[in-house]
Amino acid sequence: MNKIICFLFIFFIFYIQNIQSFDNKKLKSILKNYKKKYFIYINKSQKKLYLVDKNIKVWRNYIISVGKNEGQKLYRGDLKTPEGVYYIDEIYQYEEPWYLKRLKTKMESMDKKSKIYRIYKKYYDELEKKYIKNKNKLEKLNSTYLRAEDGFKKFKTGESLGYNSFGPVFMLLDYPNEEDYERYKEALDEGLIKRDKNLYFKDPGDGIAIHGTNDEDGLGYNSSAGCIRMKNKDIIELSNYVMEGTMVIIE
Repeated sequence: MNKIICFLFIFFIFYIQNIQSFDNKKLKSILKNYKKKYFIYINKSQKKLYLVDKNIKVWRNYIISVGKNEGQKLYRGDLKTPEGVYYIDEIYQYEEPWYLKRLKTKMESMDKKSKIYRIYKKYYDELEKKYIKNKNKLEKLNSTYLRAEDGFKKFKTGESLGYNSFGPVFMLLDYPNEEDYERYKEALDEGLIKRDKNLYFKDPGDGIAIHGTNDEDGLGYNSSAGCIRMKNKDIIELSNYVMEGTMVIIE
């Protein structure tokens, strides 16, 4: 019995420590005009992703991997994960998204000849069209063979990442944002931006996303090219709580 009480106490302390970092003035200011129910908090040093609500309650937490190199991302190919406040720009996924399922269920009880049904149907058709388009984008990403000789290696083995390296869900972030461009300009002035093989300065990069992986051995480590990787089953679960416009805080 004493062992159970001790375990529960340790769990409680651990849980409180995890959520304390969310409860600060800066975060409350960011959340003041935020309309979504949930946001994502990513702690790079912990290699953890948290699903958090506006009351700073943690609903889920997942192990992740981040960029191979530590620090703030500055330019394309620096193998770093950016830090700051971002938003999910687009979501590519195989499974039909939760909001389409919810709309479909709601429409089933409506009068098919009513005006409100036609409004819902038009909205549903637009969302479904976008879902199919983005699903095709994901299929294209996963059908691309990523070779070891191009720098896409599985953790520790050195083997090619190969096919299906982006998993069943790909959440594209709005990197680079205005703050990233300002940071890039400052780094350029300070001579911190490297040049490419044609001697042009490398740009800030793009394509940073939260996505699944075919290299789960790399989770819990600095092992990606800059994206946030998750277990495939975990990102499928996470996708049931978020949508385009969901805020992502990376520290």
